[in-house]
Amino acid sequence: MDLIVSHSHLDFDGLASMVAAQKIYPQGLMVNPGKLSPAVQEFMSLYKDSVLLENVKRLDLQQVKRLIVVDTSGFQRLGELRGHFPRPGVQVEVYDHHPAGGELPADARQTLAQVGAATTLMVELIRERGISLNPFEATILALGIYEDTGSLTFTSTTARDAAAVAYLLSLGANLQVVANFIDRPLGERQQMLLNALLSSVREYRVRGIDILVTATSQEEYVGGLGLLVEKLADVTNGDVVFAVVEMGGRVHLVGRSRVDSVSVNEILAHFGGGGHPKAAAANIKGRPLADVLSSLDRELSRCVRPPVTARQIMSSPVKMVSPETSIDEAGRVMLRYGHTGLPVADDGKLVGIISRRDLEKAQHHGLGHAPVKGYMSRGIITISADASVQEVQDLMILHDIGRLPVLEGERLVGIVSRSDVLRVLHGEHYPRRFHTMYQTQCPLACPMDTRKMVAERLPLDMLDLLRDAGEMGDRLGYGVYLVGGMVRDLLINVPNCDVDLAVEGDGVALAELLARELGGELVRHEQFHTATVNLPSGQKVDVVTARREFYDYPASLPVVEVSTLREDLYRRDFTINAMAVQLNRERFGTLVDFFCGYHDLERGIIRVLYNLSFVEDPTRILRAVRFEQRYGFTMEPQTLALAKDPRALAVLSRLSGTRLWVELSCLLEEERPVQSVMRLVELGVWAQVLPGVVTDSRWWEAMERVFWLTKRWEEVRGRARPLRRAILYLATILHRMEEEEVIAIRHRFNLHRQDLEVLSRVIAGEELLAGLEEDDLSPGHLHRLFREEQPETVLACLALTGREEAESRVLAYLEARESLHPLVSGDDLKDIGLKPGPIFADVLLDLECAFLEGKVRNREEALAWIRGLS
Repeated sequence: MDLIVSHSHLDFDGLASMVAAQKIYPQGLMVNPGKLSPAVQEFMSLYKDSVLLENVKRLDLQQVKRLIVVDTSGFQRLGELRGHFPRPGVQVEVYDHHPAGGELPADARQTLAQVGAATTLMVELIRERGISLNPFEATILALGIYEDTGSLTFTSTTARDAAAVAYLLSLGANLQVVANFIDRPLGERQQMLLNALLSSVREYRVRGIDILVTATSQEEYVGGLGLLVEKLADVTNGDVVFAVVEMGGRVHLVGRSRVDSVSVNEILAHFGGGGHPKAAAANIKGRPLADVLSSLDRELSRCVRPPVTARQIMSSPVKMVSPETSIDEAGRVMLRYGHTGLPVADDGKLVGIISRRDLEKAQHHGLGHAPVKGYMSRGIITISADASVQEVQDLMILHDIGRLPVLEGERLVGIVSRSDVLRVLHGEHYPRRFHTMYQTQCPLACPMDTRKMVAERLPLDMLDLLRDAGEMGDRLGYGVYLVGGMVRDLLINVPNCDVDLAVEGDGVALAELLARELGGELVRHEQFHTATVNLPSGQKVDVVTARREFYDYPASLPVVEVSTLREDLYRRDFTINAMAVQLNRERFGTLVDFFCGYHDLERGIIRVLYNLSFVEDPTRILRAVRFEQRYGFTMEPQTLALAKDPRALAVLSRLSGTRLWVELSCLLEEERPVQSVMRLVELGVWAQVLPGVVTDSRWWEAMERVFWLTKRWEEVRGRARPLRRAILYLATILHRMEEEEVIAIRHRFNLHRQDLEVLSRVIAGEELLAGLEEDDLSPGHLHRLFREEQPETVLACLALTGREEAESRVLAYLEARESLHPLVSGDDLKDIGLKPGPIFADVLLDLECAFLEGKVRNREEALAWIRGLS
């Protein structure tokens, strides 16, 4: 794990340097070392979902392999990380513009220079390496340089700082955002003029915009009026500010705008001035101050456009949860749809807001099962639909909240999030925590007649079953769809009989009808609105209600009907598994493909539907690798990058062992498990699945031998006695681990009794391995060694010895052992004259060995053989 950190009491230069470092080290996690400066606190209250700072307490610092330190070289300034670093085994890299602030490890890599800001060093590296920056990122980096250089006025400022700023401006850095967070000192005469302007402010409200106009007159000219107007705007918090100052024989008119609906350059063009929409100025000669003010009033009425309001940027209808929704369920909804909070409604009435941070606190204490009502915020701050974006932004900063419900009267009509505000401020050029991954316009539609394909590729009994399900759906008035892996495999003509049905309606009711009319057994899962029908033929049918984990309000019924199936498919892991085939009579066989899954299937790529998919369910990483090997597919680049994301891997390491073993065992049961494990090692995932396993050449050779032994077994005995390949591989994988580590894994995975027996025997099976090293590999010797062992135990031991000449004999022995049956009984031994006791077991074992070696073929020969012993 790579950590990116700066000093405690983090300022903008430290924050910007961290953001830049993450561009250079894309796998690095930015860490909040402790306290933030007041200005950065204010900044993060608005941008905390776009600039993600990890909490030190939630990280396993023992996993850190590299520490990137910016804007300081003193470890004593690292806040909560102080004392943890430096330490052996952790590579330290420092980027700083201060003199060395402490003793660094001998092998630390340092980039130090006397420039005005540490961010300047990072910008130079980014530019040198050709790393791209979007306008939002450029703005943050500019903010860091402007703060530490006093907007390029401090004596420590260098030409390198100015060049870095120029480069950032060329990339679209937003100086208005920079100005909102940077304070600059004023001279004494400037302060006096500012006080005069403040005392004469008049406030207007024009089309929802707060416009401030101030005017004064003095003999002596004072420079920097533009700076004073910016200060005035900061103090008064106006949307638009105009200062009209008569001094030095002229009237000086300066305007500043914080809103897109007022372009001050258009207004000041009437006075012969110029500038740009946010800042403009005019010098007017020969007109009295009162005349200029009168003209300005007229221009304001003419040029001010209506502002952007909450109604224009809000999300509607609103995704809501009930007070009884569990913490974990609400968390899954947020991850899936990229929300950082959800309104909580009880019987249509807004009763609270649950945020992602509220959920994280509850989950940290193991309370994922608890209802959200215990953790939601009840003091709800709302806005009207006509509130301006500036009002929304001010409320978010004032109360440090990330979303505001929009009300018309008491009716909830929408919700505005930080992302909505940032989109207005920065366009689409800002980092979003969430985005969808699927293509919205499919380059390749399915060219086949899927109705014909279904009829041709499915067995007749399966075709009849699906037609029956569709017709029953027609009778109930429900839409019925075939979903899941069977649709995927149907399109690529791979046999698959796993029938999963999604029902737009009551899935359990359809399952009841299926079971009743087809004579099947019904198993209900009422809590999840699902059911399973076990038919007399042995065919199993899983039925789910196409559902949402939230409800929309307000929403018309047609919107709900159209979106239900789409929402159900959107919950799935990959686009190739998110297609459906309609089964209702009129549209039987029609392919439903909202997310361009067929296009990805044809190209042989695996793509998640949204970027937080692996964080929501990290077992999907194993599934992606499994599908890669099964079908010869590959993860597309963005999905591959997400599979390596430290956040997803961290969730995987904390996953319950039972869930992990279910997915791992599926992977190990596939045709190419060794290649799958190699891929997991390559991705860095394997270390989270089974930490501590040494994947050296000896280990890989044993895994390859297991693969070929299972192939040979299946050629001879596969149908009669299929191997449990997952436990066979697991025993081989864990063989060289310490006993206490194996015990921990065994308990974590919650293995079945038979699997536990195999694992225990192989791990503690030195006598079994030694027996395979002996010269005598006769069936009798092998039987004495393995008579009580499961085939999986025997094959694991054979793979671990690596003795090729033993393979044919051991496999022949296992096949012959299957035909063993009692030739004589204890009564027969008594009739021959043997006294009951331990000798009976010895004689019967010797007899089995004789049979396996061909010395005895039937009962008569067995009795004669025993008499020969006495």
